[in-house]
Amino acid sequence: MVKFLIVVLIIYFVFVILFRFLFPFMLKRFVNRMQKNIFNQSNEFQQEQYKSKKNGEINVDYIPPKSKSKTNTDKVGDYVDYEEI
Repeated sequence: MVKFLIVVLIIYFVFVILFRFLFPFMLKRFVNRMQKNIFNQSNEFQQEQYKSKKNGEINVDYIPPKSKSKTNTDKVGDYVDYEEI
C-alpha cells in the first residue's frame, strides 16, 4: 500500500511539474503559429485585391433593382409654387 501511494505521489508531482513548465510553452507556440497563419492569409488577400484592380478601374458590387413606378412623388399631389411677400 505504501509503494502504491509513493508511486502515485511521484507520478502526480512529475505531472504537475511538467504541466506547469510544458503547458505555457506549448500554448505560446500554438498562439504564435496561429498568428503567423492569420497574418499570411491577410497578406495574401491584400495582394490579391491589389493585383486584381487596375488604376482607374471601378467595380460595382450591387445594382439596386429598378422599381416599376417612375417616382414616389406621383401620390403626393399637386405642386404649388411658393412666393414670398
